[in-house]
Amino acid sequence: MKKEPANHNSIDIETNILGLTILAVVDGEKGGVGKSFFARAISDFLITLFGRFRGLDFDESNANLARFYHDTNMVDTIEWQKPAEWERAYDLILDTDPRTPIVIDFPAQIRKTAATEWNRFLSNEENGRNVLVFWVMYPSYDSINSLRHRMSVVDPAKMVVMINLRDSNIDLSLWSDSATRREFLERGGTEGYVPRLPESLALRLENEDLSFAAARASDLRPYHKRDLQVFTQEFRAEILSVLKKIHG
Repeated sequence: MKKEPANHNSIDIETNILGLTILAVVDGEKGGVGKSFFARAISDFLITLFGRFRGLDFDESNANLARFYHDTNMVDTIEWQKPAEWERAYDLILDTDPRTPIVIDFPAQIRKTAATEWNRFLSNEENGRNVLVFWVMYPSYDSINSLRHRMSVVDPAKMVVMINLRDSNIDLSLWSDSATRREFLERGGTEGYVPRLPESLALRLENEDLSFAAARASDLRPYHKRDLQVFTQEFRAEILSVLKKIHG
């Protein structure tokens, strides 16, 4: 499967997106596929585009999103195993300015609970929120099989499969040749790619709890600043391309 380049002519796309009330749900089948990394990347994208975002981190044991934005009041942690916490999350969404995009970071183990909550979750659309599930995936049988199960709950038209390209030797054929991918696209799903960030830079961001904005303002080596700039540009173009496919 050949990766198509994202559309870099983004002015009109950005104008259209600024009119959306985005609720981005970051999901995936297990730890280690890059969900938390993607949550941080899309949060940075939304902050850059909208000037703000609201985060709800459902992984109370790790709280990756909350940890990287610990010096702001942008992220709340949700203890997802408590039913009352789901309603608190819904109230936080309702109380957030519709012009502020929201990012929700789900841990892998939340899958069954999230499925039972999905219909209630969609009630946010009644208030004008555009609910979009980003399924972060590293092509494997487990990931593809878990996506198939999720598609029985979530309408693929509300989903984006994001393939993590962190491994330069990644084999995309398992996904590209799968019946699950064919069904996903036939039912209106969208796919995109998470660009590769050099491992040494990714590890430094992790070790120092640096958001992308904090990293840009830090004492990164010049070559790492360039790496981060390239990643940010590629990620921005990819997400704009994905949103254009969905919202025109």
